[in-house]
Amino acid sequence: EMARWLVDNYPGTVTVRDREGRTPLHYCGRCRDPDWMWSTLRQAGADAALLDLHGRTPTYYMEHPQEAKLPTTPNNTPGGRFTSGGNGLVVKPANIRIWIHDRDLGRLRDVIWEGYGDKLRTETSQHPSVKQFLAGVPYVMGTIKDVHTAAVNNDPILLRKRTEDPVPREILLAKDKNGLTPL
Repeated sequence: EMARWLVDNYPGTVTVRDREGRTPLHYCGRCRDPDWMWSTLRQAGADAALLDLHGRTPTYYMEHPQEAKLPTTPNNTPGGRFTSGGNGLVVKPANIRIWIHDRDLGRLRDVIWEGYGDKLRTETSQHPSVKQFLAGVPYVMGTIKDVHTAAVNNDPILLRKRTEDPVPREILLAKDKNGLTPL
């Protein structure tokens, strides 16, 4: 029920990739009803030919579901840098400070959507708009966590409650600290 609602209302969720380069279709084999989930995602436009960072297709993971392990920590890259999927956002303390100084709320927002909101919790600014943005980070992260929990627990009531206005629709594409989307 939850997956169907997400696909119907937010079709873009089927193409979002995690830090392993996988889409929700790659994880179908780990679902309670893998065949139903596969069918649902394929009907929504998920591509079965996409390769993850290991060069494997969703079909491979349907046949070997134990290999589609869910990540437990963020993907650290050399030099303490964190990179996000395909948008080239390099999240490191120096860049965060630059974005805060430049009042680049768009990039700071992307830091949260890409699952690195924890990196903003200790930051400060004297500029009123940035200060207000940073003050809201814990709330946004809590909302992202609630959306993910609702999806995992198949709780449409909590999901609808946490995605009502004024919450932006992007919250359904937001990654958690493990780089996973709700779907």
